[in-house]
Amino acid sequence: MGAKKFVIAVCILLILATSSSAKATSDTASSVGVNEKNCTLEIDSELNVSVPNGSASNGFFNLSAVYPGNLWLNVTLTREGGIASWITFSGENSTNVSLSPGETRLMNLTVSAPASASLGLYFANITAESGDGQIKKLNLTVNVTQSVGRIRSFVNDTLGTPVEGATVFVWFDSYPKDSGSTNSSGLWLSSWLSPGNYTVEASKAGYITKVENVTVSGAMNVTNVTITLEPGGAPVLDVSPSAISASSYVGDIATKLLTIMNIGDMTLDDINISGPGWMSFSKDFISSLSQGSYENVEVSMVSSSVGTYEGDILVTSANDGNVTVHVTFDVSKKPAARGPSGPSGPLPVPPGKAAINITKYDKVVNVTAGEKKTFPVTVENSGNVTLSSIVLSIGGVDFDADVTPEIVRSLEPGRRSIFLVDLSVPAETSPGDYAALLTASAEQASDSKEFTIHVFEVGEEPEGVSDLLSEIENLEELADEVWREAVLAEMEGKNVTTVFDLLKEAKGSLRMARSYLESEQYEQTGGFIEDARNYIKGAVDELAKSSLILAECPVVDIRLLGICGIWWITTISVLIAVSLIYLIKLRRIRPYHYTPKRSVKADVEMIRKRLKRDKKS
Repeated sequence: MGAKKFVIAVCILLILATSSSAKATSDTASSVGVNEKNCTLEIDSELNVSVPNGSASNGFFNLSAVYPGNLWLNVTLTREGGIASWITFSGENSTNVSLSPGETRLMNLTVSAPASASLGLYFANITAESGDGQIKKLNLTVNVTQSVGRIRSFVNDTLGTPVEGATVFVWFDSYPKDSGSTNSSGLWLSSWLSPGNYTVEASKAGYITKVENVTVSGAMNVTNVTITLEPGGAPVLDVSPSAISASSYVGDIATKLLTIMNIGDMTLDDINISGPGWMSFSKDFISSLSQGSYENVEVSMVSSSVGTYEGDILVTSANDGNVTVHVTFDVSKKPAARGPSGPSGPLPVPPGKAAINITKYDKVVNVTAGEKKTFPVTVENSGNVTLSSIVLSIGGVDFDADVTPEIVRSLEPGRRSIFLVDLSVPAETSPGDYAALLTASAEQASDSKEFTIHVFEVGEEPEGVSDLLSEIENLEELADEVWREAVLAEMEGKNVTTVFDLLKEAKGSLRMARSYLESEQYEQTGGFIEDARNYIKGAVDELAKSSLILAECPVVDIRLLGICGIWWITTISVLIAVSLIYLIKLRRIRPYHYTPKRSVKADVEMIRKRLKRDKKS
């Protein structure tokens, strides 16, 4: 019976164990099926990419398999929209991506904009689709911008040696875009430039200016250009003033200042100064003048006879010909020493003649109706006294004319002033010739010159206007003349740095104009001529401003100083007298003062008594 019970108990235990195992197996299988879950697919909602046309740019976005979930995601990326062909995905198997649960991957795409793409905004979609059917989209915005590039200039000489300090200009059509100077390696790098054809000009004193054509492709590329400068250039001898007028009495010496300048780009050598026998010079030889430098020479004139003497100062150089300066010298008899009148009559008036002369102007000014024409007028003090308040005006026609500068406060004998006239002709003006009058007037003298304004219809080709070379030469002459005036102004202590800078720009534009004229590119030539004209106008305006600043400075007359001195002496004398009177009065009221009514002995006795009284107290 005991064995039977034991067997039954073992069987029950086996049955219970088998049942528990089956249930555990069933529960385990059921649990695995319930916990299997895919991750959630996520992608950035927006992406902005900026790309120059003809170039490529990268963009980045996040692709994620987000918890909860425990299964990998297999994701396919596709492009949609009109610019889908511009977009590529970087990396191996980039359009098919497997993400582990919880993984976030940084994706890289490249947008390549064609060179023909217009500037502006473009739109596309990036679609991410997982194997379990999840679909997410990214909105892509592409901003197509202007492509840019740079120019790297290497400037050297014919031996291949780098040229340091060369000036490099970059021009687009007729407009300057950038400029700078080369370093010790002969290198200069421009700023960022839009794609296109450019002209690169390199220049330096002692070398012939060289021009090269360069194409900038954009796409952030750097275009290299090598410019080889050949030794050359030329010195340019110039003398100011162009004429001298002086006067003195018999036996007295008259002096004038002559300025000898080198306005070229090479050194002037062996400069000689000579003239008639009644002239002498503080120096008659200058060994050399470097570019832009000058020397002042004092000219002395004397004669023992009454009369008018005329002669020429000849300035020669070994490497740039010669310049002639005409001199007029008036010699008069000294006044009699016996008084205001005598046997010979009234005293002669000291020599002094006020005269002004319009020396350079266009006798015919061509202008199209409805347009503006700028032309120069040069005024010279041809007398021997200083002129004041010089103005230039145009009369005889009903056209608007703006003159720069408006007024020249003073002009010394032999000096010149340049005016620029902006002449505006109304559009309704009938074609034809109009007689006009130029008038230069000062407080002491005036001069007038007749000239003709020839008005053309719109579209009519004015005769002679197409002669661009003549216009270039005229502007070069004008720039040199303004340069001379600026040198003289600098000698007087005026700040004319801006004037020189503008004139250098003008000369650079004129060189470019000549270059384009030689290659028969007349439109670009005209553009550079206009630029040079504007630079010269700015230089004249700046020169006038510097003159006005100095002219407005107060000048103290020696007579005023004398009057002020007398006033101060009188004032001080009165103050001293008042002070003395006050001191005298003050002395009378003091307790111990001298009076003739009491003797010195009495005063001493009184003082002793007071001292004893003070001692006791």
